[in-house]
Amino acid sequence: MKIIEREVVKLKSHPMSAEIFGDMDGDELEDLKDDLQKRGLQHLPEVDRQDRVICGSQRVKAIRELGWDKIKVVVRDDLPDENSIREHLIKDNILRRHLNPRQLYTAACELERIYSEQANLNMRQGSVGPNGKRVHARQKAAQDVGISGTTFHRLKRVFTVGDADIISAVTAGQLSIAAAERKVTERHGGSARSRAPGGVQRESLRFQTFKAEVDRFVGFLSRHPAKEIPHYQVDAATLLAKATEAVKEWA
Repeated sequence: MKIIEREVVKLKSHPMSAEIFGDMDGDELEDLKDDLQKRGLQHLPEVDRQDRVICGSQRVKAIRELGWDKIKVVVRDDLPDENSIREHLIKDNILRRHLNPRQLYTAACELERIYSEQANLNMRQGSVGPNGKRVHARQKAAQDVGISGTTFHRLKRVFTVGDADIISAVTAGQLSIAAAERKVTERHGGSARSRAPGGVQRESLRFQTFKAEVDRFVGFLSRHPAKEIPHYQVDAATLLAKATEAVKEWA
């Protein structure tokens, strides 16, 4: 790590900041701007080698609106890969911000993906976790965002099977996670096995499974700009064109 001075205009937010956490609301941002004017920059933003802001995206947003030209930043050249950067970004936001259920769920899903990839790598390399035990990716992800494994399971049910009104209510804090899952169960049944072989419920599950696959594809593209995967640009463009044409025919 090293501390350097950077022009604010050169700093750009890591795409996952907006993808998972979004921006502060107007009042919070104004409070942050007031604090920066009164006390200055107390905690330096952290950036990667590409000047993407890993920690402190909202501070940089406030600084940009205040019209500051240059600030000091911490360059995290000790984070070896994109997964390490994303994990650090998520954990920083968990510590610094109050997250709604949708943000908690999305953050936990991303950590689960990262931990699963790391576990598979460790297994290929013949290594294991602390105390000689493999760590279950889902349980560790839930723990790291501050929820139980049961709550993570409930969130997964709500956000993959739940209808829009239930998802909106639980995201806004108008419905508890447990109550939201009960509503999902009332509408769609307790599990995939308990559902009828056909009909609306089965189609809903199939569509939600398809949606999850598309979300993963979109997430991959957002994490890997075209210039980073030049050999797959044509394949990605072809898939997108096919999807666009299929939607037109479906409509």
